[in-house]
Amino acid sequence: AETMRYFQDRAEQLTEQMIADTLAEVPENQLVDYNVFTDCSFRATHNKKYLRGGRMGIAGVSEDGFYFHTHYDAVNIMTGELSAMLAAYTVFHSGSRRLIIHTDSLGALTFVLRLAHSRWAFEAWVSEGIQDERVVAQMCALTEAIREKRVLVKHVPGHTGHGLQESSDSVSKMHRHFPGQIV
Repeated sequence: AETMRYFQDRAEQLTEQMIADTLAEVPENQLVDYNVFTDCSFRATHNKKYLRGGRMGIAGVSEDGFYFHTHYDAVNIMTGELSAMLAAYTVFHSGSRRLIIHTDSLGALTFVLRLAHSRWAFEAWVSEGIQDERVVAQMCALTEAIREKRVLVKHVPGHTGHGLQESSDSVSKMHRHFPGQIV
């Protein structure tokens, strides 16, 4: 029993060390690039069931095949594209790799970069609307990572045949049409 306890403790220590090593931030010149492609599918509707204006599906697909998807009611597509970028940051960011978020939305890309490089623009965005505290915290973390060059955001033209961008488009559309389904 004592030997078993030793091995359990040792396995726990090694696991904790492995997690700490994986999440530890490394110098910028040692970061490994990790690509994620995001997209949003939005359908405006006048149906009173959707109080905010339409049904939306967002998705992200990574270069090694992992993906996320979700759906909700929203006002416009820009909200969805930004939500997809924030979700990609939340799901895929790690201290040991440089996250490269690819989006087909120039509007969302420009908006995020403006927030990242202008403290005035960020403060104005926070104070002008009804921003959820969690969204502000996520956007603050994302923009800080962009300034530190730990996250890059890039434009990839939509519907041009790039495999991962087309995959994220398909997943977001499927999840908008069939919410709650496992894709």
